[in-house]
Amino acid sequence: MDLKQSYVRRRAGHVKLILVAVLLVAGVAFTISRIRAGRLPTMQRADFEAAKANWASQQMTDYEITVEVSGMQPGIYEVTVEGQTAVAATFDGRSLKRQRTFGTWAVTGMFDTLARDLETNEGEHYLMLGAEFHPEYGIPMKYERIEMRTGAHDALQWKVTRFHPQP
Repeated sequence: MDLKQSYVRRRAGHVKLILVAVLLVAGVAFTISRIRAGRLPTMQRADFEAAKANWASQQMTDYEITVEVSGMQPGIYEVTVEGQTAVAATFDGRSLKRQRTFGTWAVTGMFDTLARDLETNEGEHYLMLGAEFHPEYGIPMKYERIEMRTGAHDALQWKVTRFHPQP
């Protein structure tokens, strides 16, 4: 093999390596864009804090809320809140027994979940978080959490389908 053939083979190997790298980067970019397509706006800390402050300013102590959850544990939660405490809750029409579970789907519990996810993501950056907040009340009306570090891209979504303040 002469010097010219050796050079051509090395050069062809470098071109293949560059091509594979470009295709890999393009594939990752395409995958992320497909995951984000049709998704909620990315949740920013400032938007979260403004919505939480808005909710606090409402001083709503009594309400009923229905939340439809999809993802790993899909179902419909219905929660009754009195005096800012979740006093009753159902999951797919069945009464929940543990008080701790009631509060998860009350508005303050939903804000707690968002805060934990934001804090986790600020340190590790493996979550895609999206949210829409009620313009008047600040309630997290829609939320999605996609975990990117697993091969399956685990996802959780919820949307508030009913919110009824009590007099």
